[in-house]
Amino acid sequence: MLALAIVVGSLIGAGHLRFLKVDPLFIWKLAPWAAVAGLTGAQLYSVVLNLVWGGMDLSTALANRGQVFYGGLFAGVLAALWRFQKAGLPRVWMFDYGVSCIAFAHAVGRIGCFLVGDDYGVPTSASWGVAFPQGAPPSTAGYLRSRGVEIAANVPDSTVMAVHPVQLYEAAVLVALGMILWRAARNPHRPYAVLAMYALGYGIWRFCIEFWRPKNDHLLIGLTSAQLISLGLVLVGLTMLVRARSARATAN
Repeated sequence: MLALAIVVGSLIGAGHLRFLKVDPLFIWKLAPWAAVAGLTGAQLYSVVLNLVWGGMDLSTALANRGQVFYGGLFAGVLAALWRFQKAGLPRVWMFDYGVSCIAFAHAVGRIGCFLVGDDYGVPTSASWGVAFPQGAPPSTAGYLRSRGVEIAANVPDSTVMAVHPVQLYEAAVLVALGMILWRAARNPHRPYAVLAMYALGYGIWRFCIEFWRPKNDHLLIGLTSAQLISLGLVLVGLTMLVRARSARATAN
Protein backbone atom coordinates (compact mmCIF):
# COMPACT_ATOMS: atom_id res chain seq x y z
CA MET A 1 0.00 0.00 0.00
CA LEU A 2 2.95 2.33 0.57
CA ALA A 3 4.16 1.55 -2.93
CA LEU A 4 0.66 2.15 -4.31
CA ALA A 5 0.47 5.46 -2.43
CA ILE A 6 3.71 6.60 -4.07
CA VAL A 7 2.40 5.61 -7.51
CA VAL A 8 -0.96 7.33 -6.97
CA GLY A 9 0.68 10.54 -5.77
CA SER A 10 3.08 10.45 -8.72
CA LEU A 11 0.27 9.95 -11.24
CA ILE A 12 -1.59 12.96 -9.84
CA GLY A 13 1.64 14.95 -9.98
CA ALA A 14 2.29 13.91 -13.58
CA GLY A 15 -1.16 15.21 -14.50
CA HIS A 16 -0.38 18.55 -12.87
CA LEU A 17 2.90 18.80 -14.77
CA ARG A 18 1.09 18.24 -18.07
CA PHE A 19 -1.29 21.03 -17.08
CA LEU A 20 1.74 23.26 -16.41
CA LYS A 21 3.30 22.18 -19.72
CA VAL A 22 6.27 20.52 -17.99
CA ASP A 23 7.61 17.10 -18.95
CA PRO A 24 5.64 14.67 -16.70
CA LEU A 25 8.66 12.35 -16.56
CA PHE A 26 10.12 14.76 -14.02
CA ILE A 27 7.75 13.44 -11.37
CA TRP A 28 9.19 9.92 -11.75
CA LYS A 29 12.66 11.33 -11.18
CA LEU A 30 11.48 13.21 -8.10
CA ALA A 31 9.32 10.43 -6.59
CA PRO A 32 12.15 8.10 -5.46
CA TRP A 33 13.89 10.93 -3.60
CA ALA A 34 10.68 12.04 -1.89
CA ALA A 35 9.70 8.45 -1.11
CA VAL A 36 13.02 7.49 0.49
CA ALA A 37 13.19 10.73 2.47
CA GLY A 38 9.55 10.43 3.51
CA LEU A 39 9.83 6.82 4.68
CA THR A 40 13.04 7.62 6.56
CA GLY A 41 11.49 10.67 8.22
CA ALA A 42 8.36 8.71 9.14
CA GLN A 43 10.39 5.99 10.85
CA LEU A 44 12.74 8.41 12.60
CA TYR A 45 9.79 10.29 14.05
CA SER A 46 8.32 6.97 15.22
CA VAL A 47 11.58 6.09 16.98
CA VAL A 48 11.62 9.49 18.70
CA LEU A 49 8.05 8.96 19.91
CA ASN A 50 8.95 5.50 21.23
CA LEU A 51 12.00 6.88 23.06
CA VAL A 52 10.45 10.02 24.52
CA TRP A 53 6.84 9.04 25.23
CA GLY A 54 6.93 5.25 24.95
CA GLY A 55 9.66 4.91 27.59
CA MET A 56 11.57 2.41 25.42
CA ASP A 57 15.30 1.94 25.18
CA LEU A 58 16.92 2.52 21.80
CA SER A 59 16.94 -1.11 20.64
CA THR A 60 13.27 -1.57 21.57
CA ALA A 61 12.32 1.74 19.98
CA LEU A 62 14.03 0.70 16.73
CA ALA A 63 12.39 -2.73 16.79
CA ASN A 64 8.94 -1.19 17.30
CA ARG A 65 9.27 1.66 14.83
CA GLY A 66 6.37 2.40 12.53
CA GLN A 67 5.41 5.09 10.04
CA VAL A 68 4.37 8.49 11.44
CA PHE A 69 2.81 10.73 8.80
CA TYR A 70 4.10 14.11 9.96
CA GLY A 71 7.70 12.90 10.05
CA GLY A 72 7.35 11.58 6.51
CA LEU A 73 5.55 14.71 5.32
CA PHE A 74 8.26 17.15 6.39
CA ALA A 75 11.18 14.98 5.20
CA GLY A 76 9.50 14.20 1.88
CA VAL A 77 8.67 17.86 1.23
CA LEU A 78 12.27 18.88 1.86
CA ALA A 79 13.53 16.27 -0.62
CA ALA A 80 10.96 17.32 -3.24
CA LEU A 81 11.79 20.98 -2.72
CA TRP A 82 15.47 20.24 -3.33
CA ARG A 83 14.65 18.45 -6.60
CA PHE A 84 12.36 21.31 -7.72
CA GLN A 85 15.01 23.91 -7.08
CA LYS A 86 17.66 21.80 -8.80
CA ALA A 87 15.42 21.56 -11.88
CA GLY A 88 14.81 25.31 -11.86
CA LEU A 89 11.04 24.98 -11.41
CA PRO A 90 9.07 27.52 -9.35
CA ARG A 91 8.88 26.51 -5.71
CA VAL A 92 5.25 27.60 -5.49
CA TRP A 93 4.29 24.91 -8.01
CA MET A 94 5.54 22.20 -5.71
CA PHE A 95 3.35 23.43 -2.87
CA ASP A 96 0.17 24.49 -4.65
CA TYR A 97 0.09 21.49 -6.99
CA GLY A 98 1.81 19.02 -4.70
CA VAL A 99 -0.63 19.10 -1.78
CA SER A 100 -3.34 17.28 -3.75
CA CYS A 101 -0.77 14.57 -4.54
CA ILE A 102 -0.03 14.29 -0.82
CA ALA A 103 -3.72 14.06 0.09
CA PHE A 104 -4.50 11.24 -2.37
CA ALA A 105 -1.32 9.31 -1.50
CA HIS A 106 -2.05 9.72 2.20
CA ALA A 107 -5.56 8.32 1.67
CA VAL A 108 -4.08 5.16 0.15
CA GLY A 109 -1.63 4.93 3.05
CA ARG A 110 -4.48 5.12 5.57
CA ILE A 111 -6.21 2.21 3.84
CA GLY A 112 -2.94 0.35 4.32
CA CYS A 113 -3.09 1.18 8.04
CA PHE A 114 -6.58 -0.33 8.16
CA LEU A 115 -5.51 -3.51 6.35
CA VAL A 116 -2.61 -4.11 8.73
CA GLY A 117 -4.65 -3.15 11.80
CA ASP A 118 -2.57 -0.17 12.84
CA ASP A 119 -3.48 3.31 14.08
CA TYR A 120 -7.09 2.43 14.87
CA GLY A 121 -9.42 4.38 17.11
CA VAL A 122 -10.92 4.09 20.58
CA PRO A 123 -13.48 1.39 21.50
CA THR A 124 -16.99 1.73 20.15
CA SER A 125 -20.29 -0.14 20.30
CA ALA A 126 -21.30 1.17 16.86
CA SER A 127 -22.26 -1.45 14.28
CA TRP A 128 -19.35 -0.39 12.06
CA GLY A 129 -16.75 -0.89 14.78
CA VAL A 130 -13.90 -3.22 13.77
CA ALA A 131 -11.91 -5.60 15.98
CA PHE A 132 -8.27 -6.23 15.10
CA PRO A 133 -7.27 -9.56 16.74
CA GLN A 134 -4.21 -9.75 14.46
CA GLY A 135 -3.57 -6.01 14.43
CA ALA A 136 -0.27 -4.24 14.84
CA PRO A 137 -0.82 -4.38 17.78
CA PRO A 138 -4.10 -6.24 18.40
CA SER A 139 -6.95 -4.07 19.72
CA THR A 140 -6.99 -5.69 23.15
CA ALA A 141 -8.26 -4.06 26.31
CA GLY A 142 -4.75 -4.29 27.77
CA TYR A 143 -3.15 -2.41 24.90
CA LEU A 144 -5.86 0.24 24.87
CA ARG A 145 -5.44 0.74 28.63
CA SER A 146 -1.70 1.21 28.09
CA ARG A 147 -2.57 4.04 25.68
CA GLY A 148 -4.66 5.86 28.27
CA VAL A 149 -8.13 4.58 27.30
CA GLU A 150 -10.51 4.07 30.24
CA ILE A 151 -12.03 0.57 30.11
CA ALA A 152 -14.18 -1.12 32.75
CA ALA A 153 -12.07 -2.97 35.29
CA ASN A 154 -14.03 -6.22 34.79
CA VAL A 155 -12.87 -6.46 31.15
CA PRO A 156 -9.81 -8.77 30.93
CA ASP A 157 -6.68 -7.38 29.26
CA SER A 158 -6.86 -10.16 26.66
CA THR A 159 -10.31 -9.10 25.40
CA VAL A 160 -10.20 -8.00 21.76
CA MET A 161 -12.37 -4.90 21.44
CA ALA A 162 -14.18 -3.33 18.50
CA VAL A 163 -12.80 0.14 17.78
CA HIS A 164 -13.51 3.06 15.48
CA PRO A 165 -11.93 2.43 12.03
CA VAL A 166 -10.51 5.94 12.02
CA GLN A 167 -8.13 4.91 9.24
CA LEU A 168 -11.12 4.68 6.89
CA TYR A 169 -12.62 7.92 8.22
CA GLU A 170 -9.38 9.69 7.42
CA ALA A 171 -9.03 8.05 4.01
CA ALA A 172 -12.50 9.30 3.02
CA VAL A 173 -11.78 12.84 4.23
CA LEU A 174 -8.40 12.87 2.45
CA VAL A 175 -9.97 11.82 -0.86
CA ALA A 176 -12.52 14.64 -0.55
CA LEU A 177 -9.78 17.11 0.43
CA GLY A 178 -7.60 15.93 -2.46
CA MET A 179 -10.41 16.55 -4.94
CA ILE A 180 -10.95 20.06 -3.59
CA LEU A 181 -7.24 20.84 -3.75
CA TRP A 182 -6.90 19.39 -7.26
CA ARG A 183 -9.74 21.57 -8.53
CA ALA A 184 -8.43 24.66 -6.74
CA ALA A 185 -4.96 24.19 -8.24
CA ARG A 186 -6.37 23.97 -11.77
CA ASN A 187 -8.37 27.21 -11.36
CA PRO A 188 -6.83 30.71 -11.12
CA HIS A 189 -5.49 31.25 -7.61
CA ARG A 190 -3.00 33.35 -5.68
CA PRO A 191 0.43 31.82 -4.97
CA TYR A 192 0.36 29.40 -2.01
CA ALA A 193 -3.44 29.69 -1.68
CA VAL A 194 -3.90 25.96 -2.30
CA LEU A 195 -1.18 25.18 0.25
CA ALA A 196 -3.09 27.33 2.75
CA MET A 197 -6.25 25.33 2.02
CA TYR A 198 -4.42 22.08 2.70
CA ALA A 199 -2.85 23.38 5.90
CA LEU A 200 -6.22 24.52 7.22
CA GLY A 201 -8.24 21.54 6.01
CA TYR A 202 -5.93 18.76 7.09
CA GLY A 203 -4.74 20.56 10.22
CA ILE A 204 -8.30 20.97 11.53
CA TRP A 205 -9.29 17.42 10.60
CA ARG A 206 -6.20 15.81 12.13
CA PHE A 207 -6.60 17.83 15.32
CA CYS A 208 -10.18 16.59 15.72
CA ILE A 209 -9.63 12.93 14.78
CA GLU A 210 -6.82 12.61 17.34
CA PHE A 211 -9.47 12.67 20.09
CA TRP A 212 -10.74 9.34 18.70
CA ARG A 213 -7.34 7.69 18.77
CA PRO A 214 -5.75 5.93 21.77
CA LYS A 215 -2.68 8.10 22.37
CA ASN A 216 -0.30 8.56 25.29
CA ASP A 217 2.02 11.26 23.92
CA HIS A 218 0.22 14.14 25.60
CA LEU A 219 2.56 17.12 25.73
CA LEU A 220 0.66 20.30 26.51
CA ILE A 221 -2.77 20.82 28.12
CA GLY A 222 -3.70 17.26 27.20
CA LEU A 223 -2.88 17.63 23.49
CA THR A 224 -0.83 15.06 21.59
CA SER A 225 2.24 15.81 19.50
CA ALA A 226 0.16 15.35 16.32
CA GLN A 227 -2.43 17.83 17.59
CA LEU A 228 0.23 20.43 18.33
CA ILE A 229 1.69 20.01 14.85
CA SER A 230 -1.84 20.25 13.44
CA LEU A 231 -2.36 23.54 15.26
CA GLY A 232 0.89 24.73 13.68
CA LEU A 233 -0.47 23.82 10.24
CA VAL A 234 -3.68 25.73 10.94
CA LEU A 235 -1.64 28.74 12.03
CA VAL A 236 0.41 28.57 8.82
CA GLY A 237 -2.75 28.38 6.74
CA LEU A 238 -4.36 31.32 8.53
CA THR A 239 -1.19 33.39 8.20
CA MET A 240 -1.11 32.76 4.46
CA LEU A 241 -4.74 33.75 4.07
CA VAL A 242 -4.24 36.97 6.07
CA ARG A 243 -1.21 37.90 3.97
CA ALA A 244 -3.11 37.18 0.76
CA ARG A 245 -5.99 39.38 1.90
CA SER A 246 -3.59 42.17 2.90
CA ALA A 247 -1.86 41.97 -0.49
CA ARG A 248 -5.23 42.14 -2.25
CA ALA A 249 -6.29 45.17 -0.19
CA THR A 250 -3.00 46.93 -0.94
CA ALA A 251 -3.37 46.20 -4.66
CA ASN A 252 -6.88 47.66 -4.66
